[in-house]
Amino acid sequence: MADHEMLTVGSVRGMLQVKTVDTVFNKFLMPTINVAEMIEEEDVVQVI
Repeated sequence: MADHEMLTVGSVRGMLQVKTVDTVFNKFLMPTINVAEMIEEEDVVQVI
């Protein structure tokens, strides 16, 4: 599950970088975060 969260966070960082190209927000760097450290235990999702 942590792999999906890390992929999502990385994708959002990239999308924000691309979407803010010609704005003042583009000069700000978004730090990387280790999502695996934030997750205490794996969630179990049941698919019906």
